[in-house]
Amino acid sequence: MLNGHRVDAVLVTGGSTWGCVRAMVADDLSCGFRMITPEEAVADCGESPHSVSLYDRAVKYADVLPVAEVLAGFIGKPHG
Repeated sequence: MLNGHRVDAVLVTGGSTWGCVRAMVADDLSCGFRMITPEEAVADCGESPHSVSLYDRAVKYADVLPVAEVLAGFIGKPHG
């Protein structure tokens, strides 16, 4: 569906940085999408797994960016 709509990037947010967010980033990256994780839009039950997962995503799989920077990237972009 995403390819049919010519989507090239996916924003991933969620409440389990170490689990669901981590898995989705890896899966969608393997499908050729640019992965973006707004750092204030993800969380986990512990600070250590959360921090390690964000670091791992940033080094290997995704752009981990502040929400303000992600939103700024959409200003003035055409929709559709």
